[in-house]
Amino acid sequence: PLTYMNLSGDAVGAIANYYKIPAEDIYIICDDLDLPAGKTRIRKKGSAGGHNGIKSLIAGLHTEEFVRFRIGVGHPKDGHTVIEHVLGRPYGEEIERIEAAKKYTADSVERALETTVDKAMNEFNPKRGR
Repeated sequence: PLTYMNLSGDAVGAIANYYKIPAEDIYIICDDLDLPAGKTRIRKKGSAGGHNGIKSLIAGLHTEEFVRFRIGVGHPKDGHTVIEHVLGRPYGEEIERIEAAKKYTADSVERALETTVDKAMNEFNPKRGR
């Protein structure tokens, strides 16, 4: 779509409605300030957690039940605003972590498509205690 992430629910909702795609079959890959840079998580549903793009998707799809592949970008540092942080380039050691997380996330999406989201979650989500 040609919309910004914060308005992506308009496009995704319209496409899902037109093609009759169930929300649980929609995969979203997004950044997450609440995860440390480079950490990843797969979730089948949930709240927006303050993420405006996810808020828009929930509004456009009329549900919180769509799959999210979340890539941690951590919190802003050195006096940067949230906008500067998420729209800017990573810096320092975060670059390598986020690049590795992008590959890891692509592999997890592939696994979910080949098998099921639950199997991908079991394989790719960090285990507790690690």
